[in-house]
Amino acid sequence: MAKHTPRQLISFIATLFLLGVLISCQVEAALPTPTDSPSPTLTPAPTPTPLPPEIQYLRDNLHAGPIPEGAVARLGKGSIQDVAFSPNTNVFVIATSIGVYVYQAPEFELIDFAPIVQNIAMIEFSNDGTLLAIGGKQGMVFVLDTSTWEMVAELQVVGDQPGEVNEIISLQFSTNSNYVFAIGRRGYSSEFLKVWRVKNWQTILARGGEYSPDGVAFSPDSKSIALATEGWLGLLDLGTGKYRESHTISSLRSRVRFSPSGQFLTAVSRINVNVISLNNEIDSSAFIIRGEEYVTDIAFSSSEHMLFVTRTDELQIWDLVQNEIISETQLLLRYDGVMYQTNIETQLLIEGENDIYFLDLEDPKAPQIVDKFQHEMTSSRLPMSLNVQGEDLVWKPSGGNVYVLDVASRESIALEAKLAGRLWGLEFLPDKDFLVSWSRSQALIWDTTDMSPKKLFDGFSNDFFDDLSFVKGEPHLIASKSSDNFLEFWDFQSQEVVKNYSVHSTTFSRMVLPNKENILAIGSFDDVQIWDIDSDAQSVIFEDAGFYIFNLEFSSDGKYLVVISLMEGTVWDLDQEEIVNSFGGLFGPKTDVAFLHEDTQFVVGNNRRIETFERETGKLIKTVELDYAGAELENISSQVKLVLNEGYFITAGSDGEFHWLIMWDVNTGQMIDKMKLSSDRSRLSDYIIVNDQCFLVSEVGDGFATIWNITTREQLASITQDDTSISNAYISLEHNLLATTSGNGAVASGNGTIVLWELPPLCE
Repeated sequence: MAKHTPRQLISFIATLFLLGVLISCQVEAALPTPTDSPSPTLTPAPTPTPLPPEIQYLRDNLHAGPIPEGAVARLGKGSIQDVAFSPNTNVFVIATSIGVYVYQAPEFELIDFAPIVQNIAMIEFSNDGTLLAIGGKQGMVFVLDTSTWEMVAELQVVGDQPGEVNEIISLQFSTNSNYVFAIGRRGYSSEFLKVWRVKNWQTILARGGEYSPDGVAFSPDSKSIALATEGWLGLLDLGTGKYRESHTISSLRSRVRFSPSGQFLTAVSRINVNVISLNNEIDSSAFIIRGEEYVTDIAFSSSEHMLFVTRTDELQIWDLVQNEIISETQLLLRYDGVMYQTNIETQLLIEGENDIYFLDLEDPKAPQIVDKFQHEMTSSRLPMSLNVQGEDLVWKPSGGNVYVLDVASRESIALEAKLAGRLWGLEFLPDKDFLVSWSRSQALIWDTTDMSPKKLFDGFSNDFFDDLSFVKGEPHLIASKSSDNFLEFWDFQSQEVVKNYSVHSTTFSRMVLPNKENILAIGSFDDVQIWDIDSDAQSVIFEDAGFYIFNLEFSSDGKYLVVISLMEGTVWDLDQEEIVNSFGGLFGPKTDVAFLHEDTQFVVGNNRRIETFERETGKLIKTVELDYAGAELENISSQVKLVLNEGYFITAGSDGEFHWLIMWDVNTGQMIDKMKLSSDRSRLSDYIIVNDQCFLVSEVGDGFATIWNITTREQLASITQDDTSISNAYISLEHNLLATTSGNGAVASGNGTIVLWELPPLCE
């Protein structure tokens, strides 16, 4: 570092004093002018070294993820949140809900894994490839050194405590990799921005709260950052901490974008495009391109003399030098996007009406359609995107195919996604030799020379599990239903999925298994699927019922199945495949059902009443209202779960201050007993009735699960898992195991894995 003269030091101190006056603008510190790092160059990947045992284990067991402290196994690798190729090495990373998996091209072997304690929202490589920034879903940014994959920085976007921001929604390095910014969102409206200097991770800009940032972008030369907020656009010099430009713009919500060389800065609102000239040779410093319909996209010409604006109903071409409109055309009924073909000066690509159009710009006053790429699919969730050379166009229609279009020849190849779950994203390797496509649970790598796919990653789950059950009588087998509509059977000894099925219905209520038969029932929106675990045979009952199905329960011998829907209940004889009887009622999601008295009766209970029916006729025998007033639990919002045991009915919920487990007398509706749960945010999950002296229940909350014997009020076991909230905990006395799944909670959303914990002997 160069030495400073006294005069320079005095000047520097004066600068700090002036910046203190700007605290209302949230500029936190002034920094010396940063020294630009050399332009990124292509560097070879480091020579692989022998892998640590835990990484070798991951390579050998592709369905196994890193195990939380104290657990015995984890099933699944987490749900995919983002992928990224390093810009100047052959390294590729997949970020899942539990960490970052690192692969090396061209073989794409797993070479490392970096666990992350917070569910991941997005990832971003620095432009020199030396750092990987990870944006979490609880407002943290984690930075990894890509030479070691060790953590070098943990950055909080706002506040003193993790979790004050719900999710990182934007993350970007400057071109020279000297700076990085992150935007975090709290709730659905408040957004917070922080900009850090990479050298020492010092915060140099912070905005948020009352003045939430609308749009942020680094300039191409990495010397400035543009910030739009509340109808104002500023350009901050990162070296001095002073604003070089300040403009009032036409909208309170704007997206900020620089032209490729930095000559122009745009702030795009719903219907207007604000253009700021940063070129001193152009007289007009600021102007607005107005219109009546929504702006869908913008693109600059390679000379940056023209700006192309697509609205939902027209294409506008603007002369940026003369500050005047060149043309407004309505060649299509709808315009979705625009892309300028950098290697063909007179060609423009337009996405609209579910097709891609090639426009000739020989005369920009009258652009003409010269060709069209047409396909059979409907609109795309992913925007079209050109690679750097401008040779191929990647587009994902809603049907699940990936189209690779050669712009010069107009020839295309349709790649079948072949993924479990909805196609979520596409990414090219920088040299364009490989293309990766991914869903939340799987990733495929495509060799672009022959378009052959290779399965790179298989997590076998989405963000969370709807339901899970140990399969009785089957060694080491767990059945799970994930939120991307897949039914999986896991061998938890080998930690592999041994069977995997697609469940046809999109909405799922419950999965149940009887005690004595290897069959399984899955209830969805308006039907029930029955699976024979041994033969894989499937059948559908109650098809197109028209009412949401809330719950299911087998009789003890597996012969009968009670189905609870919104407006009625039905009893099915599974041997005869017919309805035995139906019974009326207005049921809801907080409803449970169980058989009694050797399956001759069944009881339907919710958080307000208990109804007993005769199985053979469906006749209502009696109705008992739960006496909350007598239980001194007025206005309790109960989460009903389970449970009947010859006279017991159990609910769990909150009275506004504490969470309680309440035992009711089925015959009278009077409270027998109540027990306060461990946390004011916990809830009941699973239960097992062992005998009269041992009635086990599992209680779950943010990062913990507890097993109680409610007969004796003893806490028998407790586990903690810091990286996620625990949505459910399932007990297996046969294997002395507790299986936990993750879901929505204060710590994190679901991470798409099952964690197994060894239990001490229970109920001996």
